[in-house]
Amino acid sequence: MTAQPPVILVHGLFAPRVSMLPFQWALKWAGLDAHTVRLPLLNMAAVESSAELLRARVDQVLASSGHERCDIVGMSLGGLISLHYLVALDGAAKVRRMITLGTPVRGTWSAVAAVATIGPCCPAARQCLPGSEFLKGLDARGLPQGPEIIAVYGSFDPVAPKSRCTIPGVRNIEIATFPQPFAHQSLIASPAAVKALIELLKEA
Repeated sequence: MTAQPPVILVHGLFAPRVSMLPFQWALKWAGLDAHTVRLPLLNMAAVESSAELLRARVDQVLASSGHERCDIVGMSLGGLISLHYLVALDGAAKVRRMITLGTPVRGTWSAVAAVATIGPCCPAARQCLPGSEFLKGLDARGLPQGPEIIAVYGSFDPVAPKSRCTIPGVRNIEIATFPQPFAHQSLIASPAAVKALIELLKEA
Protein backbone atom coordinates (compact mmCIF):
# COMPACT_ATOMS: atom_id res chain seq x y z
CA MET A 1 0.00 0.00 0.00
CA THR A 2 1.36 3.43 -0.93
CA ALA A 3 1.85 6.10 1.73
CA GLN A 4 -0.28 8.64 -0.15
CA PRO A 5 -3.97 7.88 -0.67
CA PRO A 6 -5.08 7.20 -4.25
CA VAL A 7 -6.24 10.13 -6.35
CA ILE A 8 -9.33 9.97 -8.55
CA LEU A 9 -9.60 12.42 -11.44
CA VAL A 10 -13.03 13.48 -12.69
CA HIS A 11 -13.14 15.15 -16.10
CA GLY A 12 -15.32 18.00 -17.26
CA LEU A 13 -18.23 18.63 -19.62
CA PHE A 14 -17.74 17.62 -23.29
CA ALA A 15 -14.45 15.96 -22.33
CA PRO A 16 -13.66 12.27 -22.76
CA ARG A 17 -11.95 10.27 -20.07
CA VAL A 18 -8.68 10.34 -22.05
CA SER A 19 -8.52 14.12 -21.63
CA MET A 20 -7.21 13.46 -18.11
CA LEU A 21 -4.46 11.05 -19.17
CA PRO A 22 -1.58 13.58 -19.45
CA PHE A 23 -2.49 14.93 -16.01
CA GLN A 24 -2.79 11.38 -14.67
CA TRP A 25 0.67 10.53 -16.03
CA ALA A 26 2.13 13.67 -14.43
CA LEU A 27 0.72 12.66 -11.05
CA LYS A 28 2.03 9.12 -11.43
CA TRP A 29 5.46 10.48 -12.38
CA ALA A 30 5.34 12.46 -9.12
CA GLY A 31 4.69 9.26 -7.17
CA LEU A 32 0.92 9.55 -6.78
CA ASP A 33 -1.48 6.67 -7.43
CA ALA A 34 -3.83 8.43 -9.87
CA HIS A 35 -6.97 6.98 -11.46
CA THR A 36 -9.68 8.22 -13.81
CA VAL A 37 -13.41 7.47 -13.86
CA ARG A 38 -15.46 6.42 -16.87
CA LEU A 39 -18.31 8.87 -17.48
CA PRO A 40 -20.28 8.25 -20.69
CA LEU A 41 -21.58 10.60 -23.39
CA LEU A 42 -18.71 13.11 -23.04
CA ASN A 43 -19.91 13.72 -19.49
CA MET A 44 -23.17 15.28 -20.67
CA ALA A 45 -25.42 13.17 -18.41
CA ALA A 46 -27.09 14.57 -15.30
CA VAL A 47 -24.71 15.21 -12.44
CA GLU A 48 -26.63 12.84 -10.19
CA SER A 49 -26.10 9.83 -12.46
CA SER A 50 -22.43 10.67 -12.97
CA ALA A 51 -21.95 10.94 -9.22
CA GLU A 52 -23.28 7.38 -8.87
CA LEU A 53 -20.55 6.21 -11.27
CA LEU A 54 -17.99 8.15 -9.26
CA ARG A 55 -19.19 6.42 -6.07
CA ALA A 56 -18.68 3.01 -7.67
CA ARG A 57 -15.21 4.01 -8.88
CA VAL A 58 -14.18 5.28 -5.44
CA ASP A 59 -15.25 2.00 -3.84
CA GLN A 60 -13.35 0.03 -6.48
CA VAL A 61 -10.13 2.03 -6.10
CA LEU A 62 -10.22 1.93 -2.29
CA ALA A 63 -10.81 -1.81 -2.27
CA SER A 64 -7.83 -2.44 -4.54
CA SER A 65 -5.49 0.06 -2.85
CA GLY A 66 -6.11 -0.89 0.77
CA HIS A 67 -6.73 2.73 1.75
CA GLU A 68 -9.83 3.90 3.60
CA ARG A 69 -9.94 7.32 1.97
CA CYS A 70 -8.93 8.84 -1.34
CA ASP A 71 -8.35 12.28 -2.81
CA ILE A 72 -10.54 13.58 -5.63
CA VAL A 73 -9.66 16.21 -8.24
CA GLY A 74 -12.68 17.43 -10.19
CA MET A 75 -12.09 19.43 -13.35
CA SER A 76 -14.87 21.94 -14.11
CA LEU A 77 -18.14 19.95 -14.13
CA GLY A 78 -16.14 17.14 -12.52
CA GLY A 79 -15.97 19.28 -9.39
CA LEU A 80 -19.77 19.55 -9.25
CA ILE A 81 -20.05 15.79 -9.67
CA SER A 82 -17.55 15.33 -6.84
CA LEU A 83 -19.32 17.79 -4.53
CA HIS A 84 -22.63 16.04 -5.15
CA TYR A 85 -20.98 12.72 -4.33
CA LEU A 86 -19.72 14.15 -1.04
CA VAL A 87 -22.93 15.75 0.15
CA ALA A 88 -25.66 13.55 -1.34
CA LEU A 89 -24.13 10.08 -1.63
CA ASP A 90 -22.30 9.86 1.71
CA GLY A 91 -18.93 10.18 0.04
CA ALA A 92 -17.44 12.41 2.73
CA ALA A 93 -16.32 9.46 4.86
CA LYS A 94 -14.27 8.08 1.98
CA VAL A 95 -12.52 11.28 0.90
CA ARG A 96 -9.53 12.93 2.56
CA ARG A 97 -9.15 15.92 0.25
CA MET A 98 -11.14 17.21 -2.69
CA ILE A 99 -9.86 19.81 -5.13
CA THR A 100 -12.19 21.58 -7.52
CA LEU A 101 -10.50 22.95 -10.66
CA GLY A 102 -12.28 25.77 -12.41
CA THR A 103 -15.56 24.44 -11.05
CA PRO A 104 -18.45 26.90 -11.46
CA VAL A 105 -20.14 26.33 -8.11
CA ARG A 106 -22.18 29.47 -8.84
CA GLY A 107 -22.84 28.43 -12.42
CA THR A 108 -21.37 29.66 -15.67
CA TRP A 109 -22.94 31.60 -18.52
CA SER A 110 -20.69 29.64 -20.86
CA ALA A 111 -23.27 26.85 -20.60
CA VAL A 112 -25.88 28.95 -22.41
CA ALA A 113 -24.60 28.03 -25.86
CA ALA A 114 -24.73 24.31 -25.07
CA VAL A 115 -28.24 24.60 -23.63
CA ALA A 116 -29.43 26.54 -26.70
CA THR A 117 -28.05 24.02 -29.17
CA ILE A 118 -28.14 20.58 -27.56
CA GLY A 119 -30.00 21.28 -24.31
CA PRO A 120 -32.35 18.26 -24.48
CA CYS A 121 -29.33 15.95 -24.91
CA CYS A 122 -27.21 17.58 -22.22
CA PRO A 123 -28.73 17.73 -18.74
CA ALA A 124 -25.34 18.63 -17.27
CA ALA A 125 -25.18 21.89 -19.24
CA ARG A 126 -28.57 22.96 -17.89
CA GLN A 127 -27.41 22.16 -14.37
CA CYS A 128 -24.38 24.44 -14.86
CA LEU A 129 -26.48 27.52 -15.58
CA PRO A 130 -26.45 30.17 -12.83
CA GLY A 131 -29.49 29.76 -10.62
CA SER A 132 -30.25 26.20 -11.75
CA GLU A 133 -32.27 24.01 -9.40
CA PHE A 134 -29.30 21.67 -9.12
CA LEU A 135 -26.94 24.43 -7.97
CA LYS A 136 -29.53 25.77 -5.53
CA GLY A 137 -29.90 22.30 -4.04
CA LEU A 138 -26.15 21.79 -3.81
CA ASP A 139 -25.72 25.12 -2.05
CA ALA A 140 -28.56 24.35 0.36
CA ARG A 141 -26.90 21.13 1.49
CA GLY A 142 -23.77 22.99 2.62
CA LEU A 143 -20.29 21.55 2.88
CA PRO A 144 -19.77 18.14 4.48
CA GLN A 145 -17.72 17.59 7.60
CA GLY A 146 -14.48 15.67 7.24
CA PRO A 147 -12.84 16.14 3.85
CA GLU A 148 -10.64 19.13 3.19
CA ILE A 149 -12.04 21.01 0.21
CA ILE A 150 -9.83 23.29 -1.88
CA ALA A 151 -11.19 25.46 -4.71
CA VAL A 152 -8.65 26.22 -7.44
CA TYR A 153 -9.34 28.56 -10.34
CA GLY A 154 -7.36 30.12 -13.18
CA SER A 155 -6.24 33.71 -13.49
CA PHE A 156 -7.60 34.27 -17.00
CA ASP A 157 -10.36 31.70 -17.19
CA PRO A 158 -13.41 33.07 -19.04
CA VAL A 159 -15.37 29.83 -18.63
CA ALA A 160 -15.11 29.68 -14.85
CA PRO A 161 -13.74 32.96 -13.43
CA LYS A 162 -12.92 33.53 -9.78
CA SER A 163 -16.35 35.00 -9.04
CA ARG A 164 -17.98 31.71 -10.09
CA CYS A 165 -15.51 29.30 -8.51
CA THR A 166 -14.75 30.47 -4.98
CA ILE A 167 -16.29 28.52 -2.10
CA PRO A 168 -16.79 30.32 1.24
CA GLY A 169 -15.11 28.68 4.20
CA VAL A 170 -12.48 26.69 2.29
CA ARG A 171 -9.07 27.40 0.80
CA ASN A 172 -9.48 29.27 -2.47
CA ILE A 173 -6.36 29.34 -4.64
CA GLU A 174 -5.71 31.23 -7.86
CA ILE A 175 -3.28 29.63 -10.30
CA ALA A 176 -1.64 31.34 -13.23
CA THR A 177 -2.81 29.67 -16.44
CA PHE A 178 -2.28 30.08 -20.14
CA PRO A 179 -4.15 33.09 -21.60
CA GLN A 180 -7.37 32.70 -23.56
CA PRO A 181 -8.60 30.61 -25.26
CA PHE A 182 -6.68 27.92 -23.38
CA ALA A 183 -7.05 29.21 -19.82
CA HIS A 184 -9.70 26.71 -18.70
CA GLN A 185 -8.03 23.60 -20.11
CA SER A 186 -4.60 24.64 -18.85
CA LEU A 187 -5.70 24.04 -15.25
CA ILE A 188 -4.62 20.44 -15.89
CA ALA A 189 -2.05 21.16 -18.59
CA SER A 190 0.19 24.10 -17.73
CA PRO A 191 3.41 23.14 -15.87
CA ALA A 192 2.74 25.73 -13.16
CA ALA A 193 -0.77 24.43 -12.52
CA VAL A 194 0.28 20.78 -12.45
CA LYS A 195 3.16 21.55 -10.07
CA ALA A 196 0.83 23.44 -7.72
CA LEU A 197 -1.72 20.62 -7.74
CA ILE A 198 0.89 17.99 -6.99
CA GLU A 199 2.05 20.04 -4.01
CA LEU A 200 -1.53 20.31 -2.74
CA LEU A 201 -2.11 16.57 -3.07
CA LYS A 202 1.13 15.75 -1.25
CA GLU A 203 0.35 17.95 1.74
CA ALA A 204 0.03 16.03 4.97
